[in-house]
Amino acid sequence: MAPRDATVLLLGETGTGKSSWRAPSIWRAPGTRAPGDRALRGAAGDALESELFGHEKAVFTGAVSRTQGLVEAAHRGTLFLDEVGELSLATQVKLLRFLQERTFNRLGSTEVLEVDTRVMAATHRHLPELVASRAFAKTSSTA
Repeated sequence: MAPRDATVLLLGETGTGKSSWRAPSIWRAPGTRAPGDRALRGAAGDALESELFGHEKAVFTGAVSRTQGLVEAAHRGTLFLDEVGELSLATQVKLLRFLQERTFNRLGSTEVLEVDTRVMAATHRHLPELVASRAFAKTSSTA
């Protein structure tokens, strides 16, 4: 997968090195995009959406300026999402739109932004079980 621009999902139990050596070995391989220096680990709710996609000034308490999210900051590079199995369904929908169309909106904006960001994700969760229980959105016939 290293020389391809495809989205990558790493599956494995906690402690197996998904984020510490597997993901870096892919994005540091010769001929790949810039190192995955943008990573998201452990945010939740609106904070997660803001962290991923950015936000406009005054869209929520404490938003004192327009802020670029990790997706936009990783333009022409790689974004690593750790524990993607923990995302809320609402965030999954927004992430899916980005993965399919490479477009997104900052929180509080109607402006559609387009970026070229490779996404690598990891989870210890068993996604087929989560899909069956509707805790993780089924996004394709292979999910």
